[in-house]
Amino acid sequence: MNSLVSFATALSDPLRLRILCLLKEHKVEFGVLREILAVSENDLARHVKLLIDSGLLKATKTGTQAKIKHKHASLLDKIFTHFKISPKTEAQLGEDRNKLLQIQDKKRLKTGTKVAAKRAAKRK
Repeated sequence: MNSLVSFATALSDPLRLRILCLLKEHKVEFGVLREILAVSENDLARHVKLLIDSGLLKATKTGTQAKIKHKHASLLDKIFTHFKISPKTEAQLGEDRNKLLQIQDKKRLKTGTKVAAKRAAKRK
């Protein structure tokens, strides 16, 4: 019964629901998530830890970067579908998703520029 209480507690906060909604579709670095949600590192860490402890999220660390992803996509889909929660119906979730996509686009452009520069240097 403790796991059900932990699960219900994890879903009881709007910020944690925003986190779950973002991670339902994307694997996101901790720093990017913090930037999108505009919360302190300590607050985000507390919320993410609660979601990990409840079994809804998984964190992997590579070097200094921590990436966070969901563990139960089908369960989250059912919950969000049942309660009609989506970026289309919730303005804040749509804004969060747009911020994430903008950040990802900037990173792709930056990475693409570096790759193009390396290729050009090899040709010379």
